[in-house]
Amino acid sequence: MQITPTADQLQLWMKQLVPDKDLFFLKEENVRTFYKELKEALIVPKDEFFAHSSYTRLEYLNSYMYWTVSKEAACVIIAPPEWIGSRTRGTRQALLELQAELSTGLLLPAAILPSVKCIPADAIIKAVGTASRYFTEHFNRDTDEFAVIRAAMWHSLDEAGKEAIIRAYAQMIDGWETEVIPETAPAHIRKYANRFPDDPGSNCLSAALFAITEQEWMLREWVHPQTFLNGLMSNGYSAVNEEPLPGDVLTWSDRTSTVQHATYYLERDLCFNKSGQTFFEPWKIAKLEDIQRYWGRCTLRVYRKCNEADLETVGATFSSIQA
Repeated sequence: MQITPTADQLQLWMKQLVPDKDLFFLKEENVRTFYKELKEALIVPKDEFFAHSSYTRLEYLNSYMYWTVSKEAACVIIAPPEWIGSRTRGTRQALLELQAELSTGLLLPAAILPSVKCIPADAIIKAVGTASRYFTEHFNRDTDEFAVIRAAMWHSLDEAGKEAIIRAYAQMIDGWETEVIPETAPAHIRKYANRFPDDPGSNCLSAALFAITEQEWMLREWVHPQTFLNGLMSNGYSAVNEEPLPGDVLTWSDRTSTVQHATYYLERDLCFNKSGQTFFEPWKIAKLEDIQRYWGRCTLRVYRKCNEADLETVGATFSSIQA
């Protein structure tokens, strides 16, 4: 079945999509190339940038999708919205092309837009390499033409143009297809399943913890892996070497045993799931086979609520981890 955000949610997304300052990611050699243009901007080394309290806020992290940015990015230009427009055309073009090459957020294939007429011509760039490979791998988009969104450009658009971009961007990140909510799903899950959040932050780990605790406030948290595992143990869940049953939590971990994704198993291979932490990704009912297809490179583990006799063992494990 198809789901769509409400008109109010689209309005909220349009207000939150683009932060109040522009970020431009650079390779180390680009600083020398652009140094004459950077007097009116901040040039922040990546180590300082990713530790900066202002620029690790959710509105920046989710809009610029830090997790997709290439490891080649060595520093970040921070500038007010008017800065990019006062650069030479050649500099603007080169900076925007770099954002595609380094796979930053606020970047989308021009082909998915209903019309490129809603985008200023100098915001459309051609790029090859990292961006093309990234979009081909993750979104099945084989293209080299991209729209790069930044604050001044965004604010110059009318409401129809912004909504067209929001819809295209959202459906690129998470298709609006979902499964019907099972009649046997718990009431607290039925309340939120197949709905979009109003704000960014909620992720797969918080959705799974909400499913087992019924704590609505927890649904809107951005939960990290060890916090998530602590939550499983404090609620009496432990790993089992069995096929999933209704009420189990499924996790997918990387080679370092870090949990990358989690979902709550309902029935008949259906799960209460959230793909990521953006507001474009709904809490929805998803097929386990579809989740496994995406996360199959990771190790699947099943967690189940312990019986009373086993709770003491789980508590001892929890205590040893916290020590």
